[in-house]
Amino acid sequence: MKTTTAFMEIRDDESWDLTFSDLDQVIENVGLDVMTSFLRAYVHSDRIFSLVTMFHLSRSDAPESSPGEFRNFAAFQAFMIGSLRELAETLKDLRTHLLSRGLFSDRSWQDGLLRWEEWGRGHKVNTIRKKYAFHVDHDLIREGLSSVPRSATGSAVALRGSSGKSRHSQFFLGEAAAIEGIRKRQGSLDILGEPSEYLDITTPLESEFFRVLAAADVRIIPVRHRGGVR
Repeated sequence: MKTTTAFMEIRDDESWDLTFSDLDQVIENVGLDVMTSFLRAYVHSDRIFSLVTMFHLSRSDAPESSPGEFRNFAAFQAFMIGSLRELAETLKDLRTHLLSRGLFSDRSWQDGLLRWEEWGRGHKVNTIRKKYAFHVDHDLIREGLSSVPRSATGSAVALRGSSGKSRHSQFFLGEAAAIEGIRKRQGSLDILGEPSEYLDITTPLESEFFRVLAAADVRIIPVRHRGGVR
């Protein structure tokens, strides 16, 4: 294994880049499957971070308990659950490839990424992931439609809005049918808890990445630069 370098370039405004001096050598040292799994995990963790950020930002435009807030949270919930499940599967692959390269640390995994691997695999999220998050399944909606609440006369709300702007409205009947379909198949969608807790995902993933680089003889050299964001 040949030692190679990475430069941690830190600028005055604390923006930074990690740059590999020889990417091919880093891949050789770490292993192609390990690097690929890390990159997959980073794609999911970045999406998770962005989903939380966008949901919190949306609250300034959609008042509490409004149709817009309900719509935004339903979308956030569906894609967050699906992304957490995908991340868990990716972390399982990463653990396998780290073991095969002799780069796995059980203690590091237990202290960091195990929680995220177990979250996505431990909850009943397959139906949400396959039928609701990334696909909107015909049979799921049809099943749920029969359980959407009606009034005594049989009426049901189809669309809701809180202003004359379409961004403040929601096709309520569609989401209601989807949620009822999920409840029929696996009980509940209420498994996320506080959205902000998912902002923590990047910290253990980044720590594990840096640990593996060091174990694979990738030397990180800090460099200070004057200036700001590129």
